[in-house]
Amino acid sequence: MAGGLLLVAGIELPGWIGNTLNVLGGIAIPLMLIALGVSLASLEARSLREGAIVAALRLFGGVGVGLAVAELLGLEGAARGVVIIQSAMPVAVFNYLFAATYEQRPGAVAGSVLISTAVSFLSLPLLLLVALGRL
Repeated sequence: MAGGLLLVAGIELPGWIGNTLNVLGGIAIPLMLIALGVSLASLEARSLREGAIVAALRLFGGVGVGLAVAELLGLEGAARGVVIIQSAMPVAVFNYLFAATYEQRPGAVAGSVLISTAVSFLSLPLLLLVALGRL
């Protein structure tokens, strides 16, 4: 909120404060990945099964939703491809952080991040063909 107020008011922060905030913001993604790695180290088979179901729904359901939205909006070319590909991206690390923060089965979410990322390496070439309209 403070940043929004400064932006609206046109107030510019001193360079050292801006640099400090930039460095602090830059460590967010590595910290998220470390937290996910700790969870993956203690992952159980049950969590992997649940994660696989969520990952399949996310990846393959996302393709269906992306195709439907692209058709509904009459998108063509690059815009159509972007909507389809973005709809089928793997489960984000942010989801794990939310699950861990609110204690809502973080193991299953960590499993879905792991599996959806691995499956997306295999499915992305096919997805690109669909998005480009060559399949």
